[in-house]
Parts: sequence; C-alpha cells; structure tokens
Amino acid sequence: MTGHDLSDIDRFTARARIALSALALGSLYLDTLIDRPFTMNQVVLALAGLHFVYAVTIERALGNRDAAINSSALHAILDVLFAAAIAMFTDGATSPAYAFFCFAIVAVSCREGLRATLHVTVASVLLYWSSIYFFHTNAEHLYVMSPTYLGTIGCIAAFFGRAREQFEARVRALETGAERRHIARSLHDGHVQALAGANLRLEACRELLRRGQIDDARAALAGLQAAIAREYDGVRSYIHSLAAVGVGGAVEESTRPQEPLFHVRAEFTAGGSLAEQVLQIMLEGLRNTVRHGAARSASLEAWSDLATVHVRLRDDGVGFPPRSQPPWSIASRVSDLGGSLHIEPGGAEGARVDVELPGDRS
Repeated sequence: MTGHDLSDIDRFTARARIALSALALGSLYLDTLIDRPFTMNQVVLALAGLHFVYAVTIERALGNRDAAINSSALHAILDVLFAAAIAMFTDGATSPAYAFFCFAIVAVSCREGLRATLHVTVASVLLYWSSIYFFHTNAEHLYVMSPTYLGTIGCIAAFFGRAREQFEARVRALETGAERRHIARSLHDGHVQALAGANLRLEACRELLRRGQIDDARAALAGLQAAIAREYDGVRSYIHSLAAVGVGGAVEESTRPQEPLFHVRAEFTAGGSLAEQVLQIMLEGLRNTVRHGAARSASLEAWSDLATVHVRLRDDGVGFPPRSQPPWSIASRVSDLGGSLHIEPGGAEGARVDVELPGDRS
C-alpha cells in the first residue's frame, strides 16, 4: 500500500476516532442522567475529554503525511490504553470501553493487516479482562465473557485484514502485468519499428556509397538523422510520461498531452500481405499526426476500387514544412508496393496525405 493510501486511511480513522469520542461523551452523560441524575464521575469525564482532545489533535496533525505514517503504531497503543483506562473507571453493561477496544482493533486491521491486528487483539483482551477482574470484582461473573467476544471480533478483523492484503497484492500484480504489456506493445509497435527502418535506411545509404552516389547518400543520411531526432524526442516524451504516472497507474492530468480526435474509416478488399501494408501505412500516419502534427482532429480513410487501394489522411495541425520530404516509413512502403504518395505543405488546412496502391498482388 502506498504512502498516499495510508494517509487516506489515517485521515478516515482520525475522523472516526473523533466521532467515537463524541458519542462516548454523549452516552456517558445519558448513563449518569438515567442512573444518577446530573452527576458524572470526574475521572471518567476527564478521560473522555482527554480522549476527545487526543482525537482532534491527531486529526489536525495528519497534514504532515510522513508524521502520520511514522506514528501509526503510537496511535494504536494510545487507543488501547484509552480503552483500558475507560474500562477501569466504568462498569456495567453501558460502559463504552468495549466500543473503544473494538475501534482500536478495527483501525489496526484496516491499516496494518494480520499480525499487528492479532497483537492489538491480545493486548486488548488481556487489559479488558484485567480491568474487569481487578477493578470490578463484583461484576466479574457477569462480564467475564466480554473479553472473549472482543477476542473473537479481533480474530475476524485480523483475517479480513489479511484478505485485504492478499487482494491488494493481487491487484498490484495485475496492474503491473498490464502496464508491462502496454510498454512492450508501445516499444514493439513504435520504437522497435523505427529502429528497423533506420537499419534499412543505413543499408540503403551503404549501397548508394558503394555506387558512388555521394549526393544521394548525403540526402538519405540527412533524412535519417531527422528521423532519428524525431524518434529520440518520442522516446524522451514516452519516458517522461512513464515518470509522470500517478496513483492507480494513470498519468496526471496536468502532464497528459492533448491528443487529436480521429475519425477512422477503412473499407477495402485486399489480400493478407497488401492489407497488412495498408494498415501499417494508416497506423504510421496516425502516429505521425499524434507525435508531430499538433492537431486537434484528424480523419484517416482507406477504400478500394477495381484496381487501386486509396489511403487518405487529413488533420488540422501544422502540416508539412515547405519542400519537406514525405514520411520515410510511409514512403518506403508505398515505393515497395509500386504505389504513389502525395503530400501538401502545411497551411491553414493542416496535413494532407494521399496514397494510391495497386490492387492485390497476391
């Protein structure tokens, strides 16, 4: 359980402690009003008032998260001691001591789990039994079962606390597995593909150098450098997004980038190989828009006629710079398939990409 979760439990427990203290004061007053009108044991009144001050002080002090976490054991000890003190100076069926002992046990079970709850339960049973036996000898034959009932409640609370721990561990394992799969998919579908493309482009540059086409090789290397720079920015942004993950595995809203809203429509007929290439082109166009387009909305369409498969991308972002080269990952696929690719420079209308591929070649 994280420190944030523990601090939340501490705050809820502190508020419940205040409610318990206020209700105990009210019940003590009603008890004396019915039994001995308008009189109250001064020691009991002092204990109840001191407990109320203690409860309010703890609730106010929880603004310091580290102090709250480090003092949880002290709070449990004080809860048990207050319950024991109240048990010493109150007797009869209307004594609120039982409620104070139960609160101490339940509070620990919600926060600490099995072992700590059993420790508090044993201490509570011993102190409760001792207060009945040594301080209320005239009532020991009537209330000797109360500590037994308290022990039963403690054991049940301890096992519930253990079940909560196991459930939280299982949830954390599932969340971790899901996050690992998400990261693996992101790396495989994005950055690994970019590295594979860079490797192919380096091989192409090597072939150009072998043929003596120096100018073409320089142009290809310049394009490769720009692509690697973009991918570097993407990796860095992805790492920052992982570092900004908040509670429950979600990225904080203040750091979440604004993503464009896509309208996607694909209805075409093609063999498996061509269909895969078309979908990869659409996916790469989507990624480029998300990473570099600065668009608020985009449309991505694919359709086929008798002899051609068409892919069209439109967005309202920055578009392509003047005299810029088409995205290499898309252009290389289109070239391999014997198709054509047309882009329009950025302007008020954003990016405009049109791809035409020959029909199924399978």
